[in-house]
Amino acid sequence: MADDARIPATQPAQRDASPPGFAVWDNGMTRRISADPAGLYTLVAEVAAPQVDLILFHGGGWVDGAPDALAWAAPRLAEAGLRLILPGYRVMNRHNSSLEDAIDDALHSAARLRQLPSRAPVQVIGGASAGGFLALHALRHAAPGSFDGLLLMNPVTDTGAEGFRNRQVPPRGKPALSPLGFAGEILKLPALILHPRGDQVVPYHQSLRFLEAWKNPLAQFEHWPDPGGHGAFNLPRHHQDFTAHVKSLVSILPLTPV
Repeated sequence: MADDARIPATQPAQRDASPPGFAVWDNGMTRRISADPAGLYTLVAEVAAPQVDLILFHGGGWVDGAPDALAWAAPRLAEAGLRLILPGYRVMNRHNSSLEDAIDDALHSAARLRQLPSRAPVQVIGGASAGGFLALHALRHAAPGSFDGLLLMNPVTDTGAEGFRNRQVPPRGKPALSPLGFAGEILKLPALILHPRGDQVVPYHQSLRFLEAWKNPLAQFEHWPDPGGHGAFNLPRHHQDFTAHVKSLVSILPLTPV
């Protein structure tokens, strides 16, 4: 895995536009990836004096997707003093990349975002679907105190023998990379996992098995949205409730971490 020394100074990303309310910064990986002429980028919501940074990795099965997919959540979260940060990472369709590449990029971003100017006093990491998998890898490698909370939406937590499969995970699986297998190594911190009963892409029992293996008394689980399927939290009718769930997690975190 890469280390902080490989990460160049922050430069504006080569990108035509960003969603309203966001600044776009080079996340430190552009120079070593030439397959995407626009480069990888991180979206950082424009929030004055944020109390909480919420770092979310997007989904897409490590095959597709982009940080912009979760940008809709920024305005409501900003009203509550939360700054949404959406890192990019390599995906197969644009970079001919592997699952291991995506993990490497997530570790880069998690390390580099610790250097973000005006860093909020509370740091929450998380992700949706395949992005939740990446967040768990970042948390596995994080030093104690790096993050104060974890938020996962219908996460991939098992790529082992009976786990998730797609173009990035072969029929035999990738058990060495499965969060279910290294759950005991992950820091125990306040966490919220949202996983609808109707998810046919990543069945909710993956999250329950992961929680059983993690043995974290600070972790909470909810079948939400219910009814709902994979990625249902993204639907406009659920946006307000999503914000409420995030605020419920943040409410139990100290604004000045111990």
